[in-house]
Amino acid sequence: MLRLLPELSKKDREEVRKRLVFLGTRSAPVEEQQVEADDWLLLGFTEELRRRGLVTPRFHFLPKMVPTSYPAKSADVRKYLLSGYSQAHPPRAELLALGRLAAHVLCSFLKKIKVPVGPKTVLEHTHQVPAAFEESFPGYWRSRALGVIIGQINRNA
Repeated sequence: MLRLLPELSKKDREEVRKRLVFLGTRSAPVEEQQVEADDWLLLGFTEELRRRGLVTPRFHFLPKMVPTSYPAKSADVRKYLLSGYSQAHPPRAELLALGRLAAHVLCSFLKKIKVPVGPKTVLEHTHQVPAAFEESFPGYWRSRALGVIIGQINRNA
């Protein structure tokens, strides 16, 4: 099939593309690919929004959905969270668990202060993750014990 594509007319290629979209086998164009891959905090946000039923099970943040201020906020928050962790380089599974927990406490915090929780508001309020963590787990960050929470979550999962 791939060898035949160059020989097809533009109209026929468009028809093939439409059918692939319908079948769900089309990969997104480069500019629309999901952006969560290296950002464990964003992955946590995505999973928490799914868990709360606020997005579809197949939802992913696309670059055009992410505010320009998000990457810097996310980097600051991830650095902050890791500085409250006893291990210098936690395993990826623990980082993902930390991202999910951060998303959970942020969404709960936003709900408490009466901010509607959704993809846009979560990204806009990323900078409030430290306050949300401190409210949910007072003193854990300061004592570098975030790993204790994650270990407990992983044992109960």
